[in-house]
Amino acid sequence: RFGLHQKKRRLHTLRRRLAALEADRKAGKVCLCFGGKKLFHAQFHLKENGYAGHQDWLKDWQSARASQFLCLGSKDETFGNQTCTFLPNGNLRLRVMPALEGTWGRWVLFENVRFRYGQERLGDALAQGKAVTYRFFRRLRKGKPVWYLAATFDREDAGRVTSRRLGGIGVDLNPAHLDMGEIDRFGNPVGSYSILLELQGRRQSQVKAALAEAVADIVDRALSVGKPIIIEKLDFRRKKAGLREESPRYARMLSAFAYRQFHALIHSRAARNGVEIIEVNPAHTSVIGQVKFASGYGLSSHAAAAVSIARRGLNFGERLRSRSAFPLPARNRGKHVWSDWSRVSRRLRAEKVRGRRPSEGSRGRGIPLSSAAPTQPSAGQGPPWDGLASAPGRDSPAQMVGKTVRPAS
Repeated sequence: RFGLHQKKRRLHTLRRRLAALEADRKAGKVCLCFGGKKLFHAQFHLKENGYAGHQDWLKDWQSARASQFLCLGSKDETFGNQTCTFLPNGNLRLRVMPALEGTWGRWVLFENVRFRYGQERLGDALAQGKAVTYRFFRRLRKGKPVWYLAATFDREDAGRVTSRRLGGIGVDLNPAHLDMGEIDRFGNPVGSYSILLELQGRRQSQVKAALAEAVADIVDRALSVGKPIIIEKLDFRRKKAGLREESPRYARMLSAFAYRQFHALIHSRAARNGVEIIEVNPAHTSVIGQVKFASGYGLSSHAAAAVSIARRGLNFGERLRSRSAFPLPARNRGKHVWSDWSRVSRRLRAEKVRGRRPSEGSRGRGIPLSSAAPTQPSAGQGPPWDGLASAPGRDSPAQMVGKTVRPAS
């Protein structure tokens, strides 16, 4: 009843907001606030926000509203932009609007302008006749306002230096760490790497810096071995829209999962270094990695998932083995292999619900897991297990699941 009451409150709030927006649309009213809504409302509580009077607030308000402007470029204009022009001698010429020509003149000249990053690439873009857009913005630095300048232009991608014939590097991104699984040209795992990522409870700039360092390591590894990078094609917008329905712990984890930012960073750096990026469907990659590669190659579940991602990017199949000489029934021969992995996933989830834990035991032989098998390992049988990894007295995961999914006809 408490949850239902909160849902009704949320529904009432949304309906009230929708009615207000529809009324504004019918009246032709558009609400825009240049300068920030928080600063605008500060004028109604001057003392609480540290203002002695309305004039002090008005000074900050006018400064915030005039803190940036944009000069849009075009490739048909001289040096890519006629409003703001970066000249070959290193000077920057800014065109003044006609209303202010009486005070500042027609042009404002900034001498010896140097960009900290990309100065040479800007010169190449100007020589090639590309459009250059300049953005002036003001920020506080050590308590004083300082103006900054940013130049934007289209960059040509470097020539590709990686080849699929050598293999690939799969990347599995998680909220707390990033795992890579490298395969050779035959699809066999040859290495795995893990990078810790502390994203929860950090500022946006810190999250971006951590992801940028991880992306740099991935691209450098791909350059050193000449292999493409394979990532999952994920979209968490729908899940993040329903965070109210989830537990607080899961909501915090998913909110900090910055996959879109990681996606943009790795595409940008890979294009700049000539590394190929391949995106694949993420369906059942974790299950395939656990069943086929985790125990056999001594990989963690996330590293094994990265291996399955890499194999999918290079079009390697993941057909389950029946371990029987009998052919499949005719009714099952036309099904996609993912239908088998879907049943494997349901079985493994059921085993997890039964309270079993994965083990690191060696491959063993014995009675396969079935409904007649005990739910807990007996004394001397090895560490606890959940059917996801092999243990003494049990079949390996591939054998166990293969018998379950593809029975002999």
